[in-house]
Amino acid sequence: MAKKPAIRVALDLETTGLHPEQDAILEIAAIKFQETEVIDTFETFVAPGRSIPYRVQRLTGIKPEHLVGAPPFSSIARKLQAFLGDFPIVGHSIPFDMGFLRPRGIARTNPLVDTFELATVLLPSLTSYNLGQVAQALDVPVPQDRHRAMVDTVLAMEVFLALHQRLASVDLALLNDLANLDAPRSWPLLHFFRQELRERRESDGLQGTLARGSLGDRFAAQLGMDPRIFSLAIARQQESEQASPPSEIETSASITLDTLSQVRTIVEAAPEEPIPPIANGYSAEHSAVRQALEQHTSLLMDLAVGGYDYTPALLPALEWLVEAQSAPEAQPRRLVIACAGLQSARRVIETTLPHIQSSLKSQLPVAYLAERSGYLCTHRWFGAALRRTDGGTGAWNGEIRSVGSSNVKW
Repeated sequence: MAKKPAIRVALDLETTGLHPEQDAILEIAAIKFQETEVIDTFETFVAPGRSIPYRVQRLTGIKPEHLVGAPPFSSIARKLQAFLGDFPIVGHSIPFDMGFLRPRGIARTNPLVDTFELATVLLPSLTSYNLGQVAQALDVPVPQDRHRAMVDTVLAMEVFLALHQRLASVDLALLNDLANLDAPRSWPLLHFFRQELRERRESDGLQGTLARGSLGDRFAAQLGMDPRIFSLAIARQQESEQASPPSEIETSASITLDTLSQVRTIVEAAPEEPIPPIANGYSAEHSAVRQALEQHTSLLMDLAVGGYDYTPALLPALEWLVEAQSAPEAQPRRLVIACAGLQSARRVIETTLPHIQSSLKSQLPVAYLAERSGYLCTHRWFGAALRRTDGGTGAWNGEIRSVGSSNVKW
């Protein structure tokens, strides 16, 4: 018997401002739905107990006369809680709305599905992720009377359904990566991705899964490694791909062949759980960089290595330069290395490049340009990603997990 689709509730609030501790709710709208079927709706004005700022009146169209006779929040709270139940709550930037409801005791434990976050994962190339822009990118009609609670709730539900349809076309391996991102439990997509993974596996008749939080963590613990670094030390390669021959510099890479041999030993001790193939050294990164340079294609690669050692990315690039230097008939080649800050640039100039050049026995000229805000790397990829706001938990902060999930999708 097929499992029934999940019931969810789309929700939106209109408020007097952006700060739950000092602003008030003006309007609440919610739609209970199961796939494309609307089961029930909830809509009400709420007496804010304060004046409505003029800018909010212009944005929403809600005037003081609309709120004459509107109930206070306390009188509709129980009805709203009964409507929401324990269903997942869908909305665009839904943590903002819940910031007004949860301090009032409403839906404190409901899973959240943020269509803003979901769009950044499934539509990683958009320039803006406001609700209207996301809807247009998905060919969802955008009504003219936006910024009213029910109108935005309907639009958020339709955007979610379109994004959910896109997620259904993602292959199982990629969905498994999304469901096992190193993110705190408060991330509004974590529960959603994991539920989608369970349902996909059940529909495909698959049992069990390799979760980085179980087998991967056990391996990392036995090796004394950070589980996140360990997970990036194991690269999946296509069966047809041949490992490139190791170079001299591989003996000094952060993840050594000895360590990977230990990994193999541990993997062989747990044959009951499937594992991805393991690359020798960093041959996966080496092959990817060389292929991108030789074929003039783009490559987005996420490296997590100790001591800010960028050798896995720079070694194949310098080999590519050296080959052209040794072939007189070849066109001259140049390499631009963009760093996020002066400290990173000095480390590359003073440590990484000399080490690689020594190993390659090359003398490539190096020029250094220090220009404030002139580097090619964007703030999102490098500036914010180097900062942690995890309170010491070791989990990725909001910027990093958004970038990480988009990286997986790309």
